[in-house]
Amino acid sequence: MRIEMISSDRILISLEEKDLTGYSLTFEDLSLKDDRSRKVLSELMRLAEQKTGLSFHDKRVLIEALGLQSGCLLLLTILEKRNRRKFYRIKKEHDFLVYVFDHTEEVLRCMETLYRMKEKPFQSTLYLWKDRYYLVIRSAFLPKDRYYYTIAEFARFSRIGKALPILLSEHAKCLAKGNAVAVIGEALL
Repeated sequence: MRIEMISSDRILISLEEKDLTGYSLTFEDLSLKDDRSRKVLSELMRLAEQKTGLSFHDKRVLIEALGLQSGCLLLLTILEKRNRRKFYRIKKEHDFLVYVFDHTEEVLRCMETLYRMKEKPFQSTLYLWKDRYYLVIRSAFLPKDRYYYTIAEFARFSRIGKALPILLSEHAKCLAKGNAVAVIGEALL
């Protein structure tokens, strides 16, 4: 864990995977609705106060979270005082889900399996980059949880975040755009 004061009202906390494991949390578990997450955030704020000397007492605090491949970043910003209550807000970036396939056979079997599920088509794009296949799915368009489990049988979830879909669209070879599952699944049957 690294705690840095980046300005007079901001602290950056870098948590590695082992730090999250030590707190029995994952980035996906961070939520203000979860008591455990709130306790961990309070503890991290206490550690940040001790290390930097910046006090959060009686101040509104904006907490922004960004998931990384192995861990996450927390940006704590002291907001102008309005009331005596602390303000927490966690931002999660789940606009896109990116799954990584190591072999062509895995991609084809996954596409065929998803296509056979006969659900409403969802927005997906398949890329080839550096000898790996990447399936990018707009998470808002993925209809059911069972799709997550089915894809996970063939591929691994990439935790790189918002930057990877942009990187792929600029540098990777696009194999199927818009509705990759339907296009490839139809061709396989």
